Amino acid sequence: MHLLADLIFPAPKTFYQATMALPALIGVLLLVEMLVYRRMIHHGGAWWKLLIIVTVVNALSWVTGLVTSGFLPTGYEYELVDGHMRPVHHQYFWLVLGGIAWAWFVSVLVEFGAWRVLFHWLSPTPSLRVVAWANVASYVLFIASTFVLRF
Repeated sequence: MHLLADLIFPAPKTFYQATMALPALIGVLLLVEMLVYRRMIHHGGAWWKLLIIVTVVNALSWVTGLVTSGFLPTGYEYELVDGHMRPVHHQYFWLVLGGIAWAWFVSVLVEFGAWRVLFHWLSPTPSLRVVAWANVASYVLFIASTFVLRF
């Protein structure tokens, strides 16, 4: 007996669900963000402090993004063609891209805010520009690696 499954997530949540499927990659992405922060902040503090901060602020942004992405269009829209309902497939792709942009935007804002509020006493607070670049680095690596792992 064969069982086939096709998991379909709402388009904006695809990025968040994909990260759960690749736990080893999450560690690499956190390391990339740590390296960007270390390079751009010019802080010679302890690596363990930076690891704690980056892990906590990323966890907060992941949860916030997962919850808020639920309010975005899902990509499960249908259209009437020749008297039959069919899914609008081309729209799903663009909603996934929008979901990635949303995830990046939420990550930057939440991580910047969390760092300023929770960890300002432990480490120098990075600028919004530094947080944005750290997230660009990790998102580009994540997207590239999902394409590589897909093929």
